[in-house]
Amino acid sequence: MFFRRNRFRLKHGKNLVIIYWIFFCFFLFFIACALFSFQKYQQAKMLAAEKQVLTKIIKSYAPIQISVSVINLSIGQSFSVGSSHPFIAASTSKIILAACLLHEVEIGKKSLSAQVGEYQANFQLQQMVQESNNDSWHAITNYVGLQTLSDYAQSIGIHYDVSNNTIATQDEALFLQKLYTGTLLNTQDTKLLLSFMQNTNENTLIPASVPADVTVYHKYGWLDNYIHDAAILIYHNKLVILVIYTKGSTTTANKQIQLFKPITKAVLNYELGVD
Repeated sequence: MFFRRNRFRLKHGKNLVIIYWIFFCFFLFFIACALFSFQKYQQAKMLAAEKQVLTKIIKSYAPIQISVSVINLSIGQSFSVGSSHPFIAASTSKIILAACLLHEVEIGKKSLSAQVGEYQANFQLQQMVQESNNDSWHAITNYVGLQTLSDYAQSIGIHYDVSNNTIATQDEALFLQKLYTGTLLNTQDTKLLLSFMQNTNENTLIPASVPADVTVYHKYGWLDNYIHDAAILIYHNKLVILVIYTKGSTTTANKQIQLFKPITKAVLNYELGVD
């Protein structure tokens, strides 16, 4: 009788422990869900505020057409404000051509030591991206071929009209995301292309409004009334992609350059916590 009672108590005690453990796990799960929901609520609230600020800035520069796309890789959030239509990409598309060339080299169809125009392909590549040299751009375009470039853009999920050199900021931002995360090229070629983008000959647009402790990889574009910049911004392991395209008139160049500052500052503040 004594042993029966002990076995009953032991079994009953084990059941209570299991029940308590289930309730405890449920409680932890509830707390985790609540924290996750609160975090998402805060992110949504911040996003709405950021969009409102950027939209106000864009409206203040009318009639200049502006498109802004942002991807925050740290939290997996992306959005666009302003015009959603494709713009003439100007020189920002040179990094797509650069990636295409490097991809062709990786699969053995092209070579960086090949003679491309007056120089070898590796020198033309650096000149095209780092110095935004148009002669190098034309030389590499002829070497790679427009059809190959078009096929490449389509294969990586980028809507880029090669014949008209037009692209939307959303697709330019997506390209930068794929480039930085190593989806497009091997590690060596990714680092090579980023190194050219870190040392460009024009830093008066997005980089001009970025503090020294923020790493910047970017490619600007300036053609007639189109002034653009597309950048990867890194601060304390936080990574944000910012693409700003603008279309003005023959008299708005100065205003177009000026608008990069408030837009960049706003994105840095909301996305990276940088004043």
